[in-house]
Amino acid sequence: MRTLIINDLHGNLPALEAVLNSESYDGVIVLGDLVDYGPFPGEVIDVLRSIEAKIIRGNHDHAVGYGVDCRCGDKTHWVSVWFRENVTNELLSQNDKKYLAKLPLYLENEDPLFVHGSPSDPLYDYLYPWIGYNDLKNKISNKSIENKYALEIVGKE
Repeated sequence: MRTLIINDLHGNLPALEAVLNSESYDGVIVLGDLVDYGPFPGEVIDVLRSIEAKIIRGNHDHAVGYGVDCRCGDKTHWVSVWFRENVTNELLSQNDKKYLAKLPLYLENEDPLFVHGSPSDPLYDYLYPWIGYNDLKNKISNKSIENKYALEIVGKE
């Protein structure tokens, strides 16, 4: 079975369609961030739902679904806030926002574990190439996966 793994679509429907039309696959897993920055957030959600993709929630999906800050990088934070408030929230229906809020932080019964950030913080962590071996090892160790349950509860408040 061939699985196509994609992430950070950010409302870019032409890019999503290009990838889906150029690859051969049996299933699709999306590692979050369907929305923000791009002009087609609803269409991206519709396409992924129509192909029955397995989708996890990214920090931008969480921000739209729950009306909270995305906690993204400092350099792009202002763009994210402006775009979410002035474009994404205007283009998405309440049903789309509820859909984003209900996306899981990880896929049940999947091996390996799929998350948007890292096992130690599925929504907000970044695995930069310069963080060093020990930090990377700590962020992806099996013991850090326990934190996903705390994030799941926080996300539902």
